[in-house]
Amino acid sequence: MYYFLCVLAVTDLVLSTATLPTILNNFWFNSREIKFSACLTQLYFIHSIALIESGILVAMALDRYVAICHPLRHSTVLNNLLVAKIGLAMMLRGAILVLPYPVLASQWPYCRTNVIPYTHCEHMDVVNLACADIRVSRYYGLFVLFSFYTPTIFGSLTTRFGLNIPQHIYILISNIYLLVPPMINPIIYGVRTEQIRNRLLQLLTLKLP
Repeated sequence: MYYFLCVLAVTDLVLSTATLPTILNNFWFNSREIKFSACLTQLYFIHSIALIESGILVAMALDRYVAICHPLRHSTVLNNLLVAKIGLAMMLRGAILVLPYPVLASQWPYCRTNVIPYTHCEHMDVVNLACADIRVSRYYGLFVLFSFYTPTIFGSLTTRFGLNIPQHIYILISNIYLLVPPMINPIIYGVRTEQIRNRLLQLLTLKLP
């Protein structure tokens, strides 16, 4: 569980690092431009880290299942080697599945407006600017999103099918699923873990006069 919590914390940190500077640039310095290569890089990290995070949450659920249903066999079933393999598989899953996103997006010709109504680069918002048949990107994106996070599916479907959703609601939803989980994950999975909570209380007690 501690290994998974560590990986979850790192993924949350990377996700915030990939998006927060752009968002702050937009609001603080009115900087509304990003290079195409940087946009594709941000796009890749956003979607790959989100996939890695979902895999880590599944692995944590498996760890809790074994701990509750087979407590005496927990250390033998989920040994260090298996945990390392699970973590590596989740990271490769996210890194490989999302790789076609920027690869395909970089191949399309772009002749329309270069304005994205977003604070960051989203996959479908970028490829929708292309002057080509982007059905490959659309279908592959839906395949990757199947049984994925609900806010992501909502945002993806509204982009694909042009649902009549107010733009500010659309942007709010996209920012929520990028910024809120990294803020609440340490509370849900860290502070609520008894050993971590007790250690934090010990540290706070030692610092008090």
